[in-house]
Amino acid sequence: MPIAFKNDFFRTGNGSSTFWLSLMYIVGSYFGKYGVSGKKFKPLLCGLYGLICAVVLTVIVVVYSYNKGVETGYVTGQFDHLFYTNPLVVLESVFFIMCFSQLKFNSKKVKTVIKWFASSSFSVYLIHVQPIIFDFRFNGKFTFLSQFNAFIMAIEVVLFAILIYIACTVADKIRLLLFKYLHINDCLTIMGNKLDRLFTFVLSKI
Repeated sequence: MPIAFKNDFFRTGNGSSTFWLSLMYIVGSYFGKYGVSGKKFKPLLCGLYGLICAVVLTVIVVVYSYNKGVETGYVTGQFDHLFYTNPLVVLESVFFIMCFSQLKFNSKKVKTVIKWFASSSFSVYLIHVQPIIFDFRFNGKFTFLSQFNAFIMAIEVVLFAILIYIACTVADKIRLLLFKYLHINDCLTIMGNKLDRLFTFVLSKI
């Protein structure tokens, strides 16, 4: 409904609100707890379904941008279709989760690399959408890609996405090291415990 009527009825912040993040966390937790099973949800089929959602969404965006006479390249924020609340975006994400959660890897090195990157996935999201970083490092910086043909542009978009993911992951790992050596996590734990005791005391007096 928000996408169709261009009105954020449920105050989801177009996918950036605490409410929407909590809702998506619940969906992810469901798959984490109960897993995926059934012939209709084999990894290959789930990956195919996710790819179909991505292609359909891409076609919609391209057609919309063509009709509006807007250059492709930087479209996020200009088109309602690309908000996180878009049903196609949600379905695409769910199908890819169902696909990759069923994949099995025998190599310990591959598992280690996957865990190393996966543990920072949420941090990558937080870093690259942070207003200062987004506005000064990403906003409108890739419009030059529209000068290339569709095939080259698609390849370069994927390559830049991979580079941004790697850069944000490395930044998060540096943050973790700083937190470790500066004992920030220990300080936060102590503060959290004191706040818990304070709230418990206050509630007991009510």
